[in-house]
Amino acid sequence: MKAVVVALAAITLLPACGKSDEDPGDRAVPTASTDTEETTTEETKVETEALPVEADYEAEAEQTVTTNNLEAQVADLEKELAADTQ
Repeated sequence: MKAVVVALAAITLLPACGKSDEDPGDRAVPTASTDTEETTTEETKVETEALPVEADYEAEAEQTVTTNNLEAQVADLEKELAADTQ
């Protein structure tokens, strides 16, 4: 166990050994362009109104699931989930 901890510490600290004497202020700092940021935010926008939530299913479940057909409804959902994962 100690060997594992020592090995992980050595691997973690190893990149720090290769420090350069170069002043960090001398390096060019990459900057993101405004066009890229705008494109990224536009691409990541999702219409949340179109996504179904729990409340959307509650009304349907209250109408279709009863104590008499509960086992059959659960079996149907399990089949549907199994088909989705394949």
